[in-house]
Amino acid sequence: MNKYLSVLALPALTVLLFGCSQERTIEMMRTLVAAPSATIERDVKGHEMISSIQAVLHYALPVYYDSGDNVYFVYGISSKPTPFPLYQEIDIKKDDSGNLVITSDRKAFDVIKGENVFYGLELKYFDVNGQLINHQFSTFDPLDFDASTIEQHQTFFTLQNYSLDRLPLTYPMTLDSLYIDDFFLSREGGKPVKAGFTSPSVVYLPEDYEPGTLMYDKSRALLASDAVMTQKVTEVYTDPSDGKKYRLYETLEQPELIKKTRELFSYEYRDTDPVDEPLGKTIANDDLPDYDETTHRSKGTFRSRLKYPVSRLRIDRRLEPGQPLDALGFKGIMQFKRKNVCFQMRVSICHILSDSPYHRRPATGEWRSGKYDNRGSQPSVHASDNPGESWNNYDLDFPIPFRVIADADDPRDVFKQDLLRYYTDVPGDIDKILSDDDEVVNRYFRRLYFGQPPFKM
Repeated sequence: MNKYLSVLALPALTVLLFGCSQERTIEMMRTLVAAPSATIERDVKGHEMISSIQAVLHYALPVYYDSGDNVYFVYGISSKPTPFPLYQEIDIKKDDSGNLVITSDRKAFDVIKGENVFYGLELKYFDVNGQLINHQFSTFDPLDFDASTIEQHQTFFTLQNYSLDRLPLTYPMTLDSLYIDDFFLSREGGKPVKAGFTSPSVVYLPEDYEPGTLMYDKSRALLASDAVMTQKVTEVYTDPSDGKKYRLYETLEQPELIKKTRELFSYEYRDTDPVDEPLGKTIANDDLPDYDETTHRSKGTFRSRLKYPVSRLRIDRRLEPGQPLDALGFKGIMQFKRKNVCFQMRVSICHILSDSPYHRRPATGEWRSGKYDNRGSQPSVHASDNPGESWNNYDLDFPIPFRVIADADDPRDVFKQDLLRYYTDVPGDIDKILSDDDEVVNRYFRRLYFGQPPFKM
């Protein structure tokens, strides 16, 4: 499993560490559970030199088809002010030390929850020359699967407990920075678990702690992180700012936090073929060679797309409708499940090296392994919040902050009041955006985006 889970090996080390001194034991344990920074694996050729990231979030309107598949219209920068953001962009770059930092004015995505409210997320990766390199993750060669990057990569979207500005213990909390106990405290028998020398992540709770009353405090969060694997882990701390006594307790580890992802948001892969083009666009050129279906050898030309619009990305990059869908995670539709919450969404591009066989390769009859699961009738990819347990290499692993600022399913006056905490432009337009009358909604967006049509996802 990934490096967050190395602590699971602790029971096997009990005998080995029994004879060590306490100081040596603590030092050894530190190396096992140290929180990793956002880094790029260096064993991947070509796309390992990611220098910057552009994360773009669009408001999305679903269009339903008889085939059962949805197409979403996603919107860009509007020509008029709106009651809440319909287009948002966060820019992330590597600094001189190789750490990822947010460089845009916007530091978090502001979204609303709602049964019929959707967002389209685009992730664009650039090299040191500013060139978009998403396509480097989607190469496919039926005669050389080891060189087919699409076979080895999938992005997963879960929850994280630290931020890009290196703040620890940023577990999901309310917009007023009040921790949500179910999303950060480890429990046994319904009670918080006191920290020990082997606890990988800890938080200070006051001795008179009542559930649901702990506010995030930067100074105590940093002290708690520094106390891991030291003598301080069992000591009482008196905070000079309030005079209260605090003790350290265990927080949720990554596997438990991942399992709670769907309580906050859902993500549906909407990758396209080619990956850099919008769904439905008619194009004349392709980035994939054309292969003879009989000999499985390259014809020396690229696939002709004159007959095909840009379509959903499918396994083996096949163009025929009905083929199983593939997933890279560069485009997707999100929906949020809980209001009044801020959280760090973990974005992790997994470099899948598993050797577990699931189904045969179509060209050669060899067993395909790793990313694809064929325990059903057709090969499929893992869900966006379910990386394989044996997958432990990540080309990129970083958090993006979200704030769910209002709930469109609330009474309209409550919804407007929540929005007014953050945005005050044209609150009356909310009724047009969220109207039950499709024609009212369509007319609003046509006027809003005069000369700037939406694209499909």
